Amino acid sequence: GLKSCRRQQLQGRKEEKMPPPAFGRIASDGKRKSGSVQNCDAITVRVEIMQAYKDADLDKSNHIDRHELGEMLKRLEIPLTDPINDLEILYQFLDKDKAGGVSAEEWNAAFEPEIILRCASDGQVKMDVDQLMKDTFAVILEDSRKERSMVIEAFMKAYEKIKPGFGTKFIGSKWRFAIFDTVYNLRDIKEGETPIEHLKSKLQQTLDTELTNENWVELVLLKDMPALDDEASIKRCKSVEDSGKEVQDATVVTEFCKEWLSELVMCESRTASAASK
Repeated sequence: GLKSCRRQQLQGRKEEKMPPPAFGRIASDGKRKSGSVQNCDAITVRVEIMQAYKDADLDKSNHIDRHELGEMLKRLEIPLTDPINDLEILYQFLDKDKAGGVSAEEWNAAFEPEIILRCASDGQVKMDVDQLMKDTFAVILEDSRKERSMVIEAFMKAYEKIKPGFGTKFIGSKWRFAIFDTVYNLRDIKEGETPIEHLKSKLQQTLDTELTNENWVELVLLKDMPALDDEASIKRCKSVEDSGKEVQDATVVTEFCKEWLSELVMCESRTASAASK
């Protein structure tokens, strides 16, 4: 189907440089003018997408950061069902080289497959630029939510396997969610690595580490932790402190990560099997 084709084609591709447009596209209320972005041919679409990038680059740094991307999504009136995670998903997808900002090349490459797909069906097709951008973002979010659902399913099943240790090896659940945040939610994915590949790698690293009651917090929750702003750092420190108090026997951390990785591999296998049918 159309969505399947989009998913298969949503891969990065370099885009030729286009000259800046000669007309404005942002109205006085901060929203893009609809008249200038509808019924466009492919060349004009590419110009408009580049202009959208320049409009989003509020500090003119030649890179779009998370805040600037969020402001662009608001101007485009793109709905985010989970604003924090959805924004992070889109940012991570766009920032292919993980250099800490979305370049013009990365921005253009994200929309190129959708342009090619629409032109392939009709060489003379006229496109609505804002709608094309919304459709591209929607496909990215849909695929990521399916992956996240699989990760959470494996996470919950892993807990069922280690639950008999409640009261003797651990109390509470903050430690598990702190591990989740460390190995899956935080912003340390490397170039060319998918979130699920990164998660599996981090879980395997934990299994390869000899953990004790004294070192597990530092080696699992604090090692390679990306830089956070002051408010996030305070919350993070509190979470880590609480988590350390909940684990009475560090072997449960290894057991949990082992079960999570095992369940994740099985979920991937079932998903791949279902997709092949």
